[in-house]
Amino acid sequence: MGKKKATDSKPAFTPIGTSAASDDYWDSWTLQTRIPPLDHILSGGIGCRRMSEIYGQPGCGKSAIGYHLLAYVEKIGGTGILIDAEAAFNRSFYESLGGNPDKLQIANEAETDTVEFVFEFVKKNAEAYGELGLDAPPLLILWDSIAATGTMHLQEAKPGTRDLSKAVAMSCGLQRILPAVRSSNVCFLSVNQTYQVIGSYVPTVTTCGGDRLKFIASQRIFMKYNNSDIIYDEDKTHIGHKVTTIIEKSRMGNPHQRANLWFYTVEGA
Repeated sequence: MGKKKATDSKPAFTPIGTSAASDDYWDSWTLQTRIPPLDHILSGGIGCRRMSEIYGQPGCGKSAIGYHLLAYVEKIGGTGILIDAEAAFNRSFYESLGGNPDKLQIANEAETDTVEFVFEFVKKNAEAYGELGLDAPPLLILWDSIAATGTMHLQEAKPGTRDLSKAVAMSCGLQRILPAVRSSNVCFLSVNQTYQVIGSYVPTVTTCGGDRLKFIASQRIFMKYNNSDIIYDEDKTHIGHKVTTIIEKSRMGNPHQRANLWFYTVEGA
């Protein structure tokens, strides 16, 4: 008697501890930025139930995009939380981006003044929001920024101390919050700055907090500009700048997509 072909019967083995990729658990919101070229290269927007990062040089518009997203979350019935490590929030600026300061929640400084506290804050809010179910409107937690947040060790260290405590805290914290973020309709978006490594023979640019977020983030948005990208009006007045935006990493679409964004700094421009 010949052997049966594999297609003659259904597989006898059912994997344990798994769920089909078509299960509702794997569905998630895509949070539009409402900036068409950015949404296009992001394959729709920022993913919820994930961690994402915007990074780049100071002043290139990272926070503006984050605030823009917070304002949009309000409009669709969700909740926005700002972890303002830079103490830079401005009501007028937020309103100019369409936000309502009466709806925005800002994390208490005592709850988020170190990297360790930030992750504990995100974890407990993600777990609490998860009780509303995955159909709840998105909760956006914007951490602005990683570079401005110290660690418990560095707070007690002598001035000028350089160590790996932030990288270690980031690594441990990200692993702890990932299950809570994944199990709730939460978008955790971090803002990070680039800086040049001192003492390197070849100019090297990196980001604060080690490499762990680079590995775990579902999307990484890199922004940059230079002096040749400044926008002037007919009177040679500086009215804005062009920012090159690159999707360095994406698990929701094709990476390495790029677009130019135009930031105008004068009202009516």
